[in-house]
Amino acid sequence: MAKRYSSRKRVGGKMVRNARYVWDKTHPKDKLKKGEVVHHKNENKKDDRPSNLAKKKDGAHKSHHSVHGVKALARYRKEQKAKTTKGK
Repeated sequence: MAKRYSSRKRVGGKMVRNARYVWDKTHPKDKLKKGEVVHHKNENKKDDRPSNLAKKKDGAHKSHHSVHGVKALARYRKEQKAKTTKGK
């Protein structure tokens, strides 16, 4: 089971999301810049293991999740339709 971390950490007097902190600490030569975000590969925001994190451009990250969400919704609707037509 993944170790759970608090979602924010105080660094230099300001609050930073823990995933960003872990990324910057484990990738000192590839720190996050403006417009970049940390993506959780397994979609679990509480799993901040370095092996689960990936750096992405903000727009690409949003696009990834919007496509992922649309596919999940389509899959859910298909399952629901199968359940309702099963008894007919």
